Amino acid sequence: MSSILLINTSYPDRKYNSYTRLSVPLGLLSIASPLRNAGFDVDLIDPQIDRYYYESITDQLKKIPLFVGMTIFMGTNIINAIELSKYIKKITDKIPIIWGGPLATSAPEICFNNAPIDYIVMGMGEKTIVEVAFKLKKNKDPKFVSHVSYLEGNIVKKKSIYMFSDDIDRLHYPQLDMWQKGIDIINSIPILSSRGCPRNCAFCYNNTFSGRKKWYGRTAQNVLDEMGYWANFYKKNSFYFIDDNFLVNTKRAREILLKSKERNYLIDQVIGHVYDFKPEILQVITEYIHHVGFSIESASKKIQKLLNKSIDLDKVLFLIKYLSENQIKVITTNFMFGLPTETDEDIQINIEMALQIRKINKEVRIIPYIYTPQPQDDIIPQFDFFNNVHFTIEALSTIDLAPNRCNILSHEIRPWMDETEILFYLDLVHVWFFHFDHVVRESQMVDIEKIFMKNNRLYKLFKNVPMPV
Repeated sequence: MSSILLINTSYPDRKYNSYTRLSVPLGLLSIASPLRNAGFDVDLIDPQIDRYYYESITDQLKKIPLFVGMTIFMGTNIINAIELSKYIKKITDKIPIIWGGPLATSAPEICFNNAPIDYIVMGMGEKTIVEVAFKLKKNKDPKFVSHVSYLEGNIVKKKSIYMFSDDIDRLHYPQLDMWQKGIDIINSIPILSSRGCPRNCAFCYNNTFSGRKKWYGRTAQNVLDEMGYWANFYKKNSFYFIDDNFLVNTKRAREILLKSKERNYLIDQVIGHVYDFKPEILQVITEYIHHVGFSIESASKKIQKLLNKSIDLDKVLFLIKYLSENQIKVITTNFMFGLPTETDEDIQINIEMALQIRKINKEVRIIPYIYTPQPQDDIIPQFDFFNNVHFTIEALSTIDLAPNRCNILSHEIRPWMDETEILFYLDLVHVWFFHFDHVVRESQMVDIEKIFMKNNRLYKLFKNVPMPV
């Protein structure tokens, strides 16, 4: 039986240490299923739970796998992926390394130019990766497989992105049994009930990776069947949905939630768009759902227009009040800062909105993000500085949406910010967390007075904000 090695690249980097919880390698587990069903022997190494992962990789390479696969997206996982790829190539240059995922799909040139990789699978990879595996098994070059980019000399041969067009219920369940130790640690079973999003937010990776305004929802019965399978396998009744927007189809979402409650399942997480929390959904969201999340992005109408995401703030406040009254333990939302054209007035509007939320429920986690341009997003091409945005591997690998952890904001991908602006936004994140997220406030020591002493602009913005209690 031909073997294949998959490696999770999302683990704490020793330089930035951005990850605070286990990251489920669901992309790899999703391609592992069709590969196994096609007769291939698939192994997964996850450095999050394997302290001796370099030794494990060395041992697996002795099997001479058909290829080594990794999923790549923006953040410190890029550093890990590059280091792992170099390590593998030092041992042997005869085993192909294949990358996939959102960043590899949107910026294959950057990946090929900075890592010793052989192929990139463009878009969702369940179908393509099986074709690649069979080609390699027959000692044929997979470069002619559709949606597989490759390097020819110094030229990147970029293929089109695979856009899913089949019945998503026909896909195999992600191979969660390959990540048993991880599920035992987090004590909850991750479920991906849908992919993509029908919205068209200007900053979203789905526009490139899954297809603009495309949403692929599994039927309620298909999702419930998978939940039943893994509940029996793991002897657990806790699940969390990791969809970008679980609530797109109201009837489907309601059926899944109602049947889950009937089965005494505990739902650890449901995330959706504000407008998808319709009355039929709110009726079934009660205390058996631990965490409910949605994104505001901005309370400023000007910034909402730039983001192509208009939000009715009264609906937000109603939703916060409803969830709070119905004993939802964890409620999260967020604001995005640092966008081109953002002014202190826009920031002040967000502060005022956050204070209204805090007044309703001081336990709501209101998380600050800093806008990060992505290759092929819809925002930065609108501005004259577009040609000065440099998507270097270094800049992309230091990205942390809430940079209080790595304390880095790259000027290379934010040419509209000078050094003073960058320092301002780094401080803003710390001050915001202090005022509006009790979890971070309790875990990180933030000297607000010291920040205000060196940053008068922030002081003026927050001087009338009451201290959290």
